Amino acid sequence: MSVEFDIEFALSNLDHDTDIYAAVVDQYFISTPPMCNEMRTAAKSGDWETFRRHAHSIKSSSRTIGGMALGDLAEQIELDESTDLHHALEQVDMIEKCIHQLQVDANSAVAKL
Repeated sequence: MSVEFDIEFALSNLDHDTDIYAAVVDQYFISTPPMCNEMRTAAKSGDWETFRRHAHSIKSSSRTIGGMALGDLAEQIELDESTDLHHALEQVDMIEKCIHQLQVDANSAVAKL
């Protein structure tokens, strides 16, 4: 899966401060993967408000570090009014795949800063 990554967008939002960017990236990969587990739990319990709130958080934080495609995917999930458990779990799987690719892209970008 190809993930659109825009380091310039991310840096422009952080006044091109590469140290802050590196710290934000580190925090993103600490805090975001557990949200996927929380999304699964919320979906399984029918708590769609929490499910969509986590999608909203992933949308915003992914875009902050340059993960534009993941941000777009999370936004689609946030706005999706489906309450189908199987569909929701597939969406979380897609997010996790994108997070993995974003981690590769962001870590590569940080190494080049």
